[in-house]
Amino acid sequence: MGFEVSLNKILEHLPKQRRTGLFSATQTQEVKALARAGLRNPATISVQVANNTQITPATLQNYYCLVGHDQRLSALHHFVQAKKGEKLIVFFSTCGSVDFFSRVLEELFKGKNDFPVVALHGKMPQKKRTTNYDHFSALKSGLLVCTDVVARGIDLPDVDWIVQYDPPQDPNFFVHRVGRTARAGRSGCALSFLSSNEDAYVNFLKIRKVPCEEMTLPLDTMEDVLPKVKSFILEDRDLLEKGTKAFMAFVRSYKEHQCQFIFRFKELDLGAAARGFCLLQLPKINELRNVRIDFSKADIKTTDIKFKDKAREKERQKKLAVIAKENEIRDKKNAEMREKKRKRPLEEESQKHPRRREKKKGLHQQIVEEWDELAEEEKLYKKMKKGKITEEEYEKALLGKADSSDDDDDDDEEDGDKKKRAKWQRSEEKMKERFKKKEQVVSKTAEQKREAAKREERIRKRKKSQHVQRAVQRAQRRGRR
Repeated sequence: MGFEVSLNKILEHLPKQRRTGLFSATQTQEVKALARAGLRNPATISVQVANNTQITPATLQNYYCLVGHDQRLSALHHFVQAKKGEKLIVFFSTCGSVDFFSRVLEELFKGKNDFPVVALHGKMPQKKRTTNYDHFSALKSGLLVCTDVVARGIDLPDVDWIVQYDPPQDPNFFVHRVGRTARAGRSGCALSFLSSNEDAYVNFLKIRKVPCEEMTLPLDTMEDVLPKVKSFILEDRDLLEKGTKAFMAFVRSYKEHQCQFIFRFKELDLGAAARGFCLLQLPKINELRNVRIDFSKADIKTTDIKFKDKAREKERQKKLAVIAKENEIRDKKNAEMREKKRKRPLEEESQKHPRRREKKKGLHQQIVEEWDELAEEEKLYKKMKKGKITEEEYEKALLGKADSSDDDDDDDEEDGDKKKRAKWQRSEEKMKERFKKKEQVVSKTAEQKREAAKREERIRKRKKSQHVQRAVQRAQRRGRR
Protein backbone atom coordinates (compact mmCIF):
# COMPACT_ATOMS: atom_id res chain seq x y z
CA MET A 1 0.00 0.00 0.00
CA GLY A 2 1.71 3.15 -1.23
CA PHE A 3 0.24 5.67 1.28
CA GLU A 4 0.56 3.59 4.46
CA VAL A 5 2.98 5.96 6.25
CA SER A 6 0.96 9.07 5.35
CA LEU A 7 -2.34 7.49 6.45
CA ASN A 8 -0.86 6.42 9.79
CA LYS A 9 0.34 9.99 10.44
CA ILE A 10 -3.12 11.37 9.59
CA LEU A 11 -4.82 8.87 11.91
CA GLU A 12 -2.51 9.91 14.77
CA HIS A 13 -3.79 13.52 14.58
CA LEU A 14 -7.49 12.63 14.43
CA PRO A 15 -9.60 12.73 17.63
CA LYS A 16 -9.90 9.46 19.52
CA GLN A 17 -13.70 9.62 19.67
CA ARG A 18 -14.74 9.54 16.04
CA ARG A 19 -16.56 7.54 13.39
CA THR A 20 -14.24 6.61 10.48
CA GLY A 21 -15.04 5.06 7.11
CA LEU A 22 -12.17 3.38 5.26
CA PHE A 23 -12.89 2.53 1.62
CA SER A 24 -10.65 0.47 -0.66
CA ALA A 25 -11.20 -1.05 -4.09
CA THR A 26 -9.03 -4.05 -3.15
CA GLN A 27 -8.95 -5.78 0.21
CA THR A 28 -5.21 -6.45 0.64
CA GLN A 29 -3.40 -7.54 3.79
CA GLU A 30 -1.97 -4.03 4.20
CA VAL A 31 -5.47 -2.49 4.21
CA LYS A 32 -6.62 -5.00 6.83
CA ALA A 33 -3.56 -4.25 8.97
CA LEU A 34 -4.28 -0.50 8.71
CA ALA A 35 -7.89 -1.10 9.79
CA ARG A 36 -6.77 -3.07 12.84
CA ALA A 37 -4.21 -0.44 13.85
CA GLY A 38 -6.17 2.76 13.12
CA LEU A 39 -9.79 1.82 13.82
CA ARG A 40 -11.56 0.79 17.00
CA ASN A 41 -13.95 -2.18 16.75
CA PRO A 42 -14.03 -2.07 12.93
CA ALA A 43 -16.88 -3.64 11.01
CA THR A 44 -16.15 -4.88 7.48
CA ILE A 45 -18.63 -4.51 4.64
CA SER A 46 -17.45 -6.16 1.42
CA VAL A 47 -18.98 -6.97 -1.93
CA GLN A 48 -18.34 -10.60 -2.84
CA VAL A 49 -19.39 -13.00 -5.54
CA ALA A 50 -21.74 -15.83 -4.62
CA ASN A 51 -19.18 -18.64 -4.39
CA ASN A 52 -16.20 -16.48 -3.27
CA THR A 53 -13.84 -18.23 -5.69
CA GLN A 54 -12.24 -15.09 -7.16
CA ILE A 55 -11.18 -11.64 -5.99
CA THR A 56 -11.71 -9.95 -9.38
CA PRO A 57 -15.18 -8.73 -10.46
CA ALA A 58 -17.50 -11.29 -12.03
CA THR A 59 -17.95 -8.93 -15.00
CA LEU A 60 -14.22 -9.15 -15.79
CA GLN A 61 -13.09 -11.78 -18.28
CA ASN A 62 -9.41 -12.58 -17.77
CA TYR A 63 -7.34 -14.14 -20.59
CA TYR A 64 -3.71 -15.08 -21.24
CA CYS A 65 -1.85 -15.84 -24.46
CA LEU A 66 1.44 -17.76 -24.83
CA VAL A 67 3.57 -15.69 -27.21
CA GLY A 68 7.34 -15.25 -27.49
CA HIS A 69 9.10 -11.93 -26.95
CA ASP A 70 9.92 -11.59 -30.65
CA GLN A 71 6.23 -11.97 -31.62
CA ARG A 72 4.58 -9.79 -28.97
CA LEU A 73 4.71 -6.55 -30.94
CA SER A 74 3.11 -8.21 -33.98
CA ALA A 75 0.50 -9.86 -31.71
CA LEU A 76 -0.29 -6.51 -30.06
CA HIS A 77 -0.59 -4.77 -33.45
CA HIS A 78 -2.94 -7.51 -34.71
CA PHE A 79 -5.03 -7.42 -31.51
CA VAL A 80 -5.38 -3.61 -31.43
CA GLN A 81 -6.38 -3.52 -35.10
CA ALA A 82 -9.20 -5.94 -34.30
CA LYS A 83 -10.40 -3.66 -31.44
CA LYS A 84 -10.27 -0.36 -33.35
CA GLY A 85 -13.49 1.17 -31.98
CA GLU A 86 -12.67 0.39 -28.32
CA LYS A 87 -10.57 1.87 -25.52
CA LEU A 88 -7.46 -0.11 -24.56
CA ILE A 89 -4.70 0.23 -21.96
CA VAL A 90 -1.36 -1.55 -22.55
CA PHE A 91 0.91 -2.00 -19.51
CA PHE A 92 4.71 -2.24 -19.80
CA SER A 93 7.23 -2.92 -17.04
CA THR A 94 9.53 0.11 -17.64
CA CYS A 95 9.34 3.76 -18.66
CA GLY A 96 11.83 3.08 -21.47
CA SER A 97 9.48 0.51 -23.01
CA VAL A 98 6.60 3.02 -22.89
CA ASP A 99 8.70 5.68 -24.68
CA PHE A 100 9.84 3.25 -27.38
CA PHE A 101 6.65 1.28 -28.07
CA SER A 102 4.39 4.35 -27.96
CA ARG A 103 6.50 5.89 -30.78
CA VAL A 104 6.49 2.61 -32.71
CA LEU A 105 2.72 2.15 -32.39
CA GLU A 106 2.15 5.76 -33.48
CA GLU A 107 4.13 5.07 -36.66
CA LEU A 108 2.31 1.76 -37.29
CA PHE A 109 -1.17 3.30 -36.90
CA LYS A 110 -0.52 6.37 -39.06
CA GLY A 111 -2.43 7.00 -42.28
CA LYS A 112 -5.23 4.58 -43.11
CA ASN A 113 -4.85 2.79 -39.80
CA ASP A 114 -4.96 6.06 -37.84
CA PHE A 115 -5.60 5.26 -34.18
CA PRO A 116 -4.74 7.64 -31.31
CA VAL A 117 -1.84 6.44 -29.12
CA VAL A 118 -1.14 8.16 -25.77
CA ALA A 119 1.88 7.54 -23.50
CA LEU A 120 1.94 7.91 -19.71
CA HIS A 121 4.64 6.98 -17.16
CA GLY A 122 6.12 8.23 -13.89
CA LYS A 123 9.19 9.96 -15.36
CA MET A 124 7.11 12.36 -17.46
CA PRO A 125 6.79 15.98 -16.28
CA GLN A 126 3.61 16.45 -14.27
CA LYS A 127 2.15 18.90 -16.77
CA LYS A 128 2.57 16.49 -19.69
CA ARG A 129 1.21 13.62 -17.60
CA THR A 130 -1.95 15.58 -16.79
CA THR A 131 -2.39 16.63 -20.43
CA ASN A 132 -2.05 13.04 -21.70
CA TYR A 133 -4.43 11.75 -19.02
CA ASP A 134 -7.09 14.31 -19.95
CA HIS A 135 -6.57 13.60 -23.65
CA PHE A 136 -7.10 9.83 -23.25
CA SER A 137 -10.08 10.32 -20.90
CA ALA A 138 -11.83 12.43 -23.56
CA LEU A 139 -11.28 9.84 -26.32
CA LYS A 140 -14.09 7.48 -27.30
CA SER A 141 -11.56 4.96 -28.63
CA GLY A 142 -7.80 4.90 -28.38
CA LEU A 143 -4.72 3.23 -26.93
CA LEU A 144 -2.96 4.22 -23.68
CA VAL A 145 0.61 2.91 -23.33
CA CYS A 146 1.68 3.16 -19.68
CA THR A 147 3.50 1.73 -16.66
CA ASP A 148 2.11 0.82 -13.23
CA VAL A 149 1.70 4.53 -12.45
CA VAL A 150 -1.81 4.10 -13.96
CA ALA A 151 -2.51 0.83 -12.11
CA ARG A 152 -3.77 2.47 -8.90
CA GLY A 153 -5.65 5.57 -7.83
CA ILE A 154 -6.72 6.64 -11.34
CA ASP A 155 -10.21 6.32 -12.76
CA LEU A 156 -10.30 6.07 -16.55
CA PRO A 157 -13.92 5.68 -17.72
CA ASP A 158 -15.17 3.18 -20.29
CA VAL A 159 -11.98 1.13 -20.71
CA ASP A 160 -12.82 -2.04 -22.64
CA TRP A 161 -9.53 -3.96 -22.68
CA ILE A 162 -6.41 -4.21 -20.50
CA VAL A 163 -3.37 -5.73 -22.21
CA GLN A 164 -0.36 -6.67 -20.07
CA TYR A 165 2.58 -6.73 -22.49
CA ASP A 166 4.91 -7.50 -19.56
CA PRO A 167 3.65 -9.19 -16.37
CA PRO A 168 4.07 -6.87 -13.34
CA GLN A 169 7.20 -7.14 -11.17
CA ASP A 170 5.02 -7.15 -8.06
CA PRO A 171 2.30 -9.85 -8.38
CA ASN A 172 -0.07 -7.70 -6.27
CA PHE A 173 -0.20 -5.22 -9.15
CA PHE A 174 -1.82 -7.78 -11.45
CA VAL A 175 -5.19 -7.19 -9.76
CA HIS A 176 -4.66 -3.42 -9.78
CA ARG A 177 -3.91 -3.43 -13.50
CA VAL A 178 -6.95 -5.46 -14.54
CA GLY A 179 -9.02 -3.35 -12.16
CA ARG A 180 -8.83 -0.42 -14.60
CA THR A 181 -11.69 -2.09 -16.51
CA ALA A 182 -14.99 -3.70 -15.41
CA ARG A 183 -15.57 -0.88 -12.91
CA ALA A 184 -18.85 -0.03 -11.19
CA GLY A 185 -20.73 -3.01 -12.61
CA ARG A 186 -19.58 -2.52 -16.20
CA SER A 187 -18.06 -5.41 -18.14
CA GLY A 188 -14.45 -5.55 -19.30
CA CYS A 189 -11.69 -7.88 -20.48
CA ALA A 190 -7.98 -8.33 -19.76
CA LEU A 191 -5.27 -10.12 -21.74
CA SER A 192 -1.76 -11.03 -20.51
CA PHE A 193 1.17 -12.01 -22.74
CA LEU A 194 3.32 -14.86 -21.35
CA SER A 195 6.22 -16.86 -22.77
CA SER A 196 6.07 -20.64 -22.92
CA ASN A 197 8.46 -20.95 -19.95
CA GLU A 198 6.27 -18.58 -17.88
CA ASP A 199 3.04 -20.61 -18.04
CA ALA A 200 3.35 -21.48 -14.33
CA TYR A 201 2.19 -17.91 -13.69
CA VAL A 202 -1.37 -19.00 -14.64
CA ASN A 203 -1.48 -21.54 -11.78
CA PHE A 204 0.06 -18.95 -9.47
CA LEU A 205 -2.80 -16.53 -10.29
CA LYS A 206 -5.35 -19.30 -9.83
CA ILE A 207 -4.05 -19.93 -6.31
CA ARG A 208 -4.46 -16.20 -5.63
CA LYS A 209 -8.11 -16.45 -6.81
CA VAL A 210 -7.51 -14.76 -10.16
CA PRO A 211 -8.68 -17.31 -12.76
CA CYS A 212 -7.51 -16.94 -16.38
CA GLU A 213 -8.59 -18.55 -19.62
CA GLU A 214 -6.30 -19.14 -22.59
CA MET A 215 -6.77 -17.08 -25.76
CA THR A 216 -5.19 -18.12 -29.05
CA LEU A 217 -3.99 -15.60 -31.63
CA PRO A 218 -3.09 -16.45 -35.27
CA LEU A 219 0.65 -16.08 -34.64
CA ASP A 220 1.59 -17.94 -37.84
CA THR A 221 -0.64 -15.97 -40.20
CA MET A 222 -0.63 -12.46 -38.71
CA GLU A 223 1.53 -9.68 -40.19
CA ASP A 224 5.14 -9.49 -38.97
CA VAL A 225 5.69 -5.79 -38.22
CA LEU A 226 9.34 -6.07 -37.08
CA PRO A 227 10.85 -5.36 -40.56
CA LYS A 228 8.64 -2.28 -40.83
CA VAL A 229 9.77 -1.08 -37.39
CA LYS A 230 13.42 -1.57 -38.37
CA SER A 231 12.83 0.65 -41.40
CA PHE A 232 11.48 3.33 -39.01
CA ILE A 233 14.63 2.96 -36.89
CA LEU A 234 16.93 3.40 -39.91
CA GLU A 235 15.18 6.69 -40.68
CA ASP A 236 15.33 8.15 -37.16
CA ARG A 237 18.13 7.68 -34.61
CA ASP A 238 15.76 8.66 -31.82
CA LEU A 239 13.96 5.31 -32.19
CA LEU A 240 17.29 3.45 -32.24
CA GLU A 241 18.41 5.00 -28.95
CA LYS A 242 15.00 4.56 -27.30
CA GLY A 243 14.85 0.90 -28.34
CA THR A 244 18.33 0.20 -26.92
CA LYS A 245 17.54 1.92 -23.61
CA ALA A 246 14.19 0.12 -23.40
CA PHE A 247 15.85 -3.28 -23.93
CA MET A 248 18.47 -2.59 -21.23
CA ALA A 249 15.77 -1.49 -18.77
CA PHE A 250 13.64 -4.56 -19.60
CA VAL A 251 16.56 -6.97 -18.98
CA ARG A 252 17.30 -5.42 -15.58
CA SER A 253 13.62 -5.36 -14.66
CA TYR A 254 13.20 -9.03 -15.57
CA LYS A 255 16.28 -9.96 -13.53
CA GLU A 256 14.83 -8.20 -10.45
CA HIS A 257 11.36 -9.78 -10.76
CA GLN A 258 9.74 -10.63 -7.42
CA CYS A 259 8.46 -13.98 -8.79
CA GLN A 260 11.88 -15.31 -9.77
CA PHE A 261 10.74 -18.89 -9.26
CA ILE A 262 8.50 -18.35 -12.34
CA PHE A 263 10.30 -15.57 -14.25
CA ARG A 264 13.80 -17.09 -14.21
CA PHE A 265 16.39 -14.86 -15.86
CA LYS A 266 18.49 -17.87 -16.94
CA GLU A 267 15.56 -19.16 -19.01
CA LEU A 268 14.83 -15.79 -20.64
CA ASP A 269 15.41 -15.90 -24.41
CA LEU A 270 17.56 -12.79 -24.67
CA GLY A 271 17.90 -13.14 -28.45
CA ALA A 272 14.11 -13.16 -28.92
CA ALA A 273 13.77 -10.20 -26.52
CA ALA A 274 16.41 -8.25 -28.50
CA ARG A 275 14.59 -9.00 -31.75
CA GLY A 276 11.32 -7.91 -30.10
CA PHE A 277 12.89 -4.50 -29.42
CA CYS A 278 14.15 -4.40 -33.06
CA LEU A 279 17.79 -3.99 -32.04
CA LEU A 280 20.43 -3.75 -34.75
CA GLN A 281 23.17 -4.84 -32.35
CA LEU A 282 23.34 -5.92 -28.69
CA PRO A 283 24.37 -3.30 -26.11
CA LYS A 284 27.38 -3.91 -23.86
CA ILE A 285 25.91 -4.49 -20.39
CA ASN A 286 26.95 -6.76 -17.51
CA GLU A 287 23.79 -8.87 -17.75
CA LEU A 288 24.78 -10.06 -21.25
CA ARG A 289 28.37 -11.02 -20.44
CA ASN A 290 29.34 -14.69 -20.77
CA VAL A 291 25.83 -15.54 -22.01
CA ARG A 292 25.17 -17.39 -25.27
CA ILE A 293 22.57 -15.36 -27.21
CA ASP A 294 20.88 -16.37 -30.46
CA PHE A 295 21.06 -12.98 -32.17
CA SER A 296 22.43 -11.88 -35.55
CA LYS A 297 23.95 -8.42 -35.74
CA ALA A 298 22.69 -6.23 -38.60
CA ASP A 299 25.16 -5.33 -41.37
CA ILE A 300 24.60 -1.63 -40.74
CA LYS A 301 26.91 0.96 -39.21
CA THR A 302 24.74 2.49 -36.47
CA THR A 303 26.80 5.71 -36.36
CA ASP A 304 25.51 6.52 -39.86
CA ILE A 305 21.85 6.60 -38.71
CA LYS A 306 20.72 10.22 -38.29
CA PHE A 307 18.09 12.00 -36.22
CA LYS A 308 15.00 13.24 -38.03
CA ASP A 309 15.18 16.31 -35.84
CA LYS A 310 17.76 18.54 -37.56
CA ALA A 311 18.69 20.38 -34.35
CA ARG A 312 19.49 17.10 -32.55
CA GLU A 313 21.45 15.82 -35.55
CA LYS A 314 23.50 19.03 -35.67
CA GLU A 315 24.30 18.67 -31.96
CA ARG A 316 25.28 15.02 -32.48
CA GLN A 317 27.62 15.91 -35.33
CA LYS A 318 29.36 18.46 -33.08
CA LYS A 319 29.86 15.81 -30.41
CA LEU A 320 31.17 13.33 -32.99
CA ALA A 321 33.67 15.93 -34.25
CA VAL A 322 34.95 16.51 -30.70
CA ILE A 323 35.25 12.76 -30.08
CA ALA A 324 37.05 12.25 -33.41
CA LYS A 325 39.54 14.99 -32.54
CA GLU A 326 40.20 13.46 -29.11
CA ASN A 327 40.70 10.03 -30.68
CA GLU A 328 43.12 11.48 -33.24
CA ILE A 329 45.22 13.11 -30.51
CA ARG A 330 45.23 9.89 -28.48
CA ASP A 331 46.21 7.79 -31.53
CA LYS A 332 49.02 10.21 -32.35
CA LYS A 333 50.40 9.96 -28.82
CA ASN A 334 50.19 6.18 -28.91
CA ALA A 335 52.02 6.10 -32.27
CA GLU A 336 54.81 8.31 -30.86
CA MET A 337 55.16 6.05 -27.85
CA ARG A 338 55.38 2.98 -30.07
CA GLU A 339 58.03 4.65 -32.25
CA LYS A 340 60.13 5.59 -29.20
CA LYS A 341 59.92 2.06 -27.91
CA ARG A 342 60.96 0.67 -31.29
CA LYS A 343 64.02 2.95 -31.53
CA ARG A 344 65.26 2.11 -28.06
CA PRO A 345 68.83 0.69 -28.23
CA LEU A 346 68.91 -3.10 -28.30
CA GLU A 347 71.82 -3.19 -25.84
CA GLU A 348 69.80 -1.32 -23.21
CA GLU A 349 66.82 -3.59 -23.77
CA SER A 350 68.97 -6.71 -23.45
CA GLN A 351 70.54 -5.43 -20.20
CA LYS A 352 67.13 -4.81 -18.67
CA HIS A 353 65.62 -8.08 -19.84
CA PRO A 354 68.34 -10.66 -20.58
CA ARG A 355 67.04 -13.69 -22.37
CA ARG A 356 68.08 -17.25 -21.70
CA ARG A 357 68.23 -18.09 -25.40
CA GLU A 358 70.64 -15.23 -26.10
CA LYS A 359 72.88 -16.39 -23.24
CA LYS A 360 72.93 -19.94 -24.57
CA LYS A 361 73.71 -18.69 -28.07
CA GLY A 362 76.70 -16.65 -26.78
CA LEU A 363 78.10 -19.63 -24.86
CA HIS A 364 77.83 -21.90 -27.90
CA GLN A 365 79.51 -19.31 -30.11
CA GLN A 366 82.37 -19.03 -27.62
CA ILE A 367 83.00 -22.80 -27.74
CA VAL A 368 82.96 -22.80 -31.55
CA GLU A 369 85.49 -19.96 -31.68
CA GLU A 370 87.79 -21.74 -29.19
CA TRP A 371 87.83 -24.91 -31.30
CA ASP A 372 88.46 -22.93 -34.49
CA GLU A 373 91.45 -21.27 -32.82
CA LEU A 374 92.84 -24.64 -31.70
CA ALA A 375 92.45 -26.05 -35.20
CA GLU A 376 94.34 -23.09 -36.66
CA GLU A 377 97.20 -23.53 -34.18
CA GLU A 378 97.40 -27.24 -35.00
CA LYS A 379 97.70 -26.44 -38.72
CA LEU A 380 100.58 -24.00 -38.03
CA TYR A 381 102.38 -26.57 -35.87
CA LYS A 382 102.15 -29.27 -38.59
CA LYS A 383 103.51 -26.80 -41.18
CA MET A 384 106.50 -26.06 -38.92
CA LYS A 385 107.20 -29.79 -38.38
CA LYS A 386 107.19 -30.39 -42.13
CA GLY A 387 109.52 -27.44 -42.67
CA LYS A 388 107.06 -25.37 -44.64
CA ILE A 389 107.50 -22.46 -42.21
CA THR A 390 110.34 -21.54 -39.88
CA GLU A 391 110.21 -21.40 -36.12
CA GLU A 392 110.27 -17.58 -36.21
CA GLU A 393 107.29 -17.48 -38.56
CA TYR A 394 105.47 -19.99 -36.36
CA GLU A 395 106.18 -17.89 -33.25
CA LYS A 396 105.09 -14.72 -34.98
CA ALA A 397 101.85 -16.25 -36.25
CA LEU A 398 101.05 -18.06 -33.03
CA LEU A 399 102.22 -15.84 -30.22
CA GLY A 400 102.87 -12.49 -31.88
CA LYS A 401 105.39 -9.95 -30.74
CA ALA A 402 104.11 -9.90 -27.17
CA ASP A 403 104.57 -13.65 -26.78
CA SER A 404 108.04 -13.40 -28.30
CA SER A 405 109.06 -10.80 -25.72
CA ASP A 406 107.59 -12.96 -22.96
CA ASP A 407 109.67 -15.88 -24.22
CA ASP A 408 112.84 -13.75 -24.03
CA ASP A 409 112.09 -12.82 -20.42
CA ASP A 410 111.41 -16.44 -19.58
CA ASP A 411 114.73 -17.48 -21.19
CA ASP A 412 116.68 -15.11 -18.91
CA GLU A 413 115.04 -16.53 -15.81
CA GLU A 414 115.14 -20.24 -16.70
CA ASP A 415 117.97 -22.63 -15.77
CA GLY A 416 120.73 -23.66 -18.14
CA ASP A 417 119.03 -26.91 -19.16
CA LYS A 418 115.88 -25.10 -20.26
CA LYS A 419 117.93 -22.57 -22.28
CA LYS A 420 119.48 -25.38 -24.30
CA ARG A 421 116.10 -26.70 -25.38
CA ALA A 422 115.04 -25.95 -28.94
CA LYS A 423 112.58 -23.18 -29.48
CA TRP A 424 110.09 -25.46 -31.25
CA GLN A 425 110.03 -27.76 -28.22
CA ARG A 426 109.01 -24.88 -25.96
CA SER A 427 106.34 -23.91 -28.48
CA GLU A 428 105.02 -27.46 -28.49
CA GLU A 429 104.72 -27.45 -24.70
CA LYS A 430 102.91 -24.12 -24.77
CA MET A 431 100.51 -25.39 -27.37
CA LYS A 432 99.80 -28.48 -25.27
CA GLU A 433 99.08 -26.25 -22.29
CA ARG A 434 96.70 -24.17 -24.40
CA PHE A 435 94.96 -27.37 -25.60
CA LYS A 436 94.62 -28.48 -21.99
CA LYS A 437 93.06 -25.15 -20.98
CA LYS A 438 90.66 -25.29 -23.91
CA GLU A 439 89.57 -28.81 -22.94
CA GLN A 440 88.94 -27.62 -19.38
CA VAL A 441 86.78 -24.76 -20.70
CA VAL A 442 84.82 -27.14 -22.93
CA SER A 443 84.27 -29.66 -20.12
CA LYS A 444 83.23 -26.85 -17.81
CA THR A 445 80.67 -25.52 -20.32
CA ALA A 446 79.33 -29.04 -20.89
CA GLU A 447 78.88 -29.46 -17.14
CA GLN A 448 77.08 -26.11 -16.99
CA LYS A 449 74.75 -27.24 -19.79
CA ARG A 450 73.96 -30.46 -17.92
CA GLU A 451 73.26 -28.52 -14.71
CA ALA A 452 71.00 -26.11 -16.61
CA ALA A 453 69.09 -29.03 -18.14
CA LYS A 454 68.61 -30.59 -14.69
CA ARG A 455 67.44 -27.27 -13.28
CA GLU A 456 64.91 -26.83 -16.10
CA GLU A 457 63.63 -30.39 -15.53
CA ARG A 458 63.11 -29.66 -11.81
CA ILE A 459 61.19 -26.47 -12.64
CA ARG A 460 59.04 -28.34 -15.19
CA LYS A 461 58.18 -31.05 -12.64
CA ARG A 462 57.34 -28.45 -9.99
CA LYS A 463 55.00 -26.60 -12.38
CA LYS A 464 53.35 -29.88 -13.40
CA SER A 465 52.72 -30.84 -9.76
CA GLN A 466 51.27 -27.38 -9.04
CA HIS A 467 48.96 -27.71 -12.07
CA VAL A 468 47.77 -31.13 -10.84
CA GLN A 469 47.14 -29.74 -7.34
CA ARG A 470 45.06 -26.87 -8.73
CA ALA A 471 43.02 -29.29 -10.87
CA VAL A 472 42.33 -31.45 -7.80
CA GLN A 473 41.24 -28.37 -5.81
CA ARG A 474 38.87 -27.29 -8.60
CA ALA A 475 37.35 -30.78 -8.72
CA GLN A 476 36.85 -30.72 -4.94
CA ARG A 477 35.12 -27.33 -5.11
CA ARG A 478 32.77 -28.61 -7.85
CA GLY A 479 31.98 -31.64 -5.71
CA ARG A 480 31.02 -29.42 -2.76
CA ARG A 481 28.62 -27.46 -4.97
